[in-house]
Amino acid sequence: MDGLRKQALERFLRDEKFKGQTLPRVSQHVPLITVSKFQTVTTLSQSRISSADIHKEVNESIGPLGRETLEASLRITRVDRDFDRTLLVTQEAFMDLFNACNLDHYWLHMLRCAIYGFYQRDQPLVPPLQGSLYSFYVHTTSYSILWSYNTHTSSTRAIIITRGCDRLKDRDAIFYQFLQSLDRHKVLINEPLFLSFLVGVDLVEWIDDNISEELISIRNIEAGTGHSVWVYPGETYQSPNAEELAEMSKHLGASCLGLANVIRHVSIAKKLLKELVKRKDPSRDTTAGSAKAESHSSVETIADAAVMLHAQNGSAEQQAVYLQERARTQQSIIFCLLSREDANASKQLAEAAMKDSYSMKAIAIMTMLFLPATFFAALFALPLFDWEHSPIVKPRFKIYLAFTLPCTCLVWLIWYAMAYRKSLRIVVGTETRRGTSDRKQAMITIASSSKHRLGNY
Repeated sequence: MDGLRKQALERFLRDEKFKGQTLPRVSQHVPLITVSKFQTVTTLSQSRISSADIHKEVNESIGPLGRETLEASLRITRVDRDFDRTLLVTQEAFMDLFNACNLDHYWLHMLRCAIYGFYQRDQPLVPPLQGSLYSFYVHTTSYSILWSYNTHTSSTRAIIITRGCDRLKDRDAIFYQFLQSLDRHKVLINEPLFLSFLVGVDLVEWIDDNISEELISIRNIEAGTGHSVWVYPGETYQSPNAEELAEMSKHLGASCLGLANVIRHVSIAKKLLKELVKRKDPSRDTTAGSAKAESHSSVETIADAAVMLHAQNGSAEQQAVYLQERARTQQSIIFCLLSREDANASKQLAEAAMKDSYSMKAIAIMTMLFLPATFFAALFALPLFDWEHSPIVKPRFKIYLAFTLPCTCLVWLIWYAMAYRKSLRIVVGTETRRGTSDRKQAMITIASSSKHRLGNY
């Protein structure tokens, strides 16, 4: 495992993108949230620390609060990340922060490749200290969070890396929501999986919000196409045109991708919440009035909530699969409607072509009418009219008519015969195909009836 950690560190330092490398270290600041749990009170404070003092500030000891001694502590720092996965901090400042939190170096590989999921490792503390050092990694579409938990000091050190956006919120809104959740559950910080519990809460809420958004989108598309159980028969419906169908198809594609992302996060939440549910003690007495029921530990409190979240996550998974099926159905409907639009356009084009063919036929007929006369007039070069003398029509005009009229009639008869032959060929071919089909069907019927009779013997 040490070899993998070394490789992960080398590739992270070489390939990861950082911002502000040319700025002096003293100008780099990161937000720090400190949660301190004493015997009867738990406090939460926010500050900004200089990159030059990261290691000192993150691991600075927390003194007693009056007469109350410290039971557990949590320090979490925020680092932002652009949509192109550039960390908005210098490389030196980030590595100081990473090492100050005692994180497993293999998480650098997971972070560099943006690997989704929930992972954990543990190792014993260096003697003479007793206990273990747990290290965790979670990556979702909203943020990545890495933390360590020291069982000897009950201290948690974490880094949350917020992303550019998650479709519903920007990075500041994401971090603010995380802080709200942290403040509501801060009394549970003495549990190693406390931050994974917060991630589970946020993740289940994110899944439900996205499913609600996709449900609205799919319902609007169903109302637009008019094909859904939610569309009543009495409602007026206007068939969408091709442009509207293309727009619906675009939104439907986004919904399908969104639901696929939801199902991916459902599997992450399932793994994370199962780990929390496993920590629930089945032998605990939960009857009313029980002393154990009145003194819930952090583990039991988190496990109780995780049971509910796990059931809620399972319901969300079923809803996401159901919405995916509805989306696929609408995709098929939109394809059929677009095909019908194409068929109507083809029909209109054929009608226009038919009208054009009538015009071309009229031109051809007129050409056939005058072409023989023009041909013989040019061939004989006959001067048929004398406008200066009387009679105007010369005697040779009869010769011109003797050739022109029979040839014109002959051309028309040839054209009529060819057109009739073509139409007759089409009719005969249609009847032949119909007769062949009828004979095949009759043969199939005879064969099946013969097989039935033979089977009775």
